[in-house]
Amino acid sequence: MTEIHQMLSGAVAGDAITNYALEIKEILQSTGIHSEIFCPYQHTAPELKKIILPASEHLPDILKKDPILLYHFSIGSEMTEYFIHAKGKRVLCYHNITPEKYFRFISDHRANVLQEGRKELARLKNITDIALAVSHFNAKEMEEIGYKNPQVIPLTLNKRYLETPPSRSIIHSYKDSFTNFLFVGRVSPNKKLEDILRVFYYYNKTINPSSRLLFVGSYTGMEKYYTYLRYQASEMGLQNVTFSGHVSLGDLLGYYAASTLFLCMSEHEGVCIPLIESMYFKKPVFALSRAAIPETLGDAGVLIQEKDYRAIAELIDVVLQNPGLLNNIVAKQSERVKDFHPNRLKEKLKTIFNI
Repeated sequence: MTEIHQMLSGAVAGDAITNYALEIKEILQSTGIHSEIFCPYQHTAPELKKIILPASEHLPDILKKDPILLYHFSIGSEMTEYFIHAKGKRVLCYHNITPEKYFRFISDHRANVLQEGRKELARLKNITDIALAVSHFNAKEMEEIGYKNPQVIPLTLNKRYLETPPSRSIIHSYKDSFTNFLFVGRVSPNKKLEDILRVFYYYNKTINPSSRLLFVGSYTGMEKYYTYLRYQASEMGLQNVTFSGHVSLGDLLGYYAASTLFLCMSEHEGVCIPLIESMYFKKPVFALSRAAIPETLGDAGVLIQEKDYRAIAELIDVVLQNPGLLNNIVAKQSERVKDFHPNRLKEKLKTIFNI
């Protein structure tokens, strides 16, 4: 029996890369292929330990069979050594590494880990049999490092994941007459949450005081940056700003349900899954045109070219006050979401692995 196994540096419930690996595992198993996911035990969330196996306990024996290994690469990890010493076909899927410059003065440890990750990525270029990337933006980075002919493999929108019932308590708390700005993602300096605060300041203070800003995502390890953001919100006199921290899936979907729009001012994204999720939930997306974001949105959403915070706030108001324009944006987004159907991933996997 053909064996195709995946490796993760970390596994967290709701994480985009973890969800992607689980989706690939399901597709491979549906075609009769033996497929498991391996991850360091200490970096696997408790709720995933039954379905994602500890690498040190299982991988040494698995590698004796020379299986195909698919390594999801996004940071330096002890998993790299397993990849290097594997004798079977080695496939690397690059999910992007955030440039370490964003983390200097915030977390030197994080910056150093990212820097080492880029070094590891370069080390693997000559032993990787098949190079994959989840966006053309990422594929270009691989080419610049020296990877040969990286293929773009599509991400998917996991509808079963998104069709979990949303939290009623979150909807009850936030779905009211207020205009709710939403951002979903880790509290991370490359995502420029301070720029979202600045846009919201102009909207809240000069256009619509009945508005709030919802930041949904973990700030663990980024406490220094989180404290800076709270200070900025206080200095701006903003009262209606919420930082949720890590939330359950039901709560996350509750925030999507309660939101009016999604605003992203991130400067570096390899894909940005929350953009896709927002389009699925029919929330108008406003996003800074940087890195892979234009590629993810395609011809949908509203791309922001310049960091003119007042102008962005006014643009958001124009869209929200114009039902025809708003409906047209949402309709285009709904069409774009179709490009992330799991069938596209299934067909690509069949081609890559000749199954």
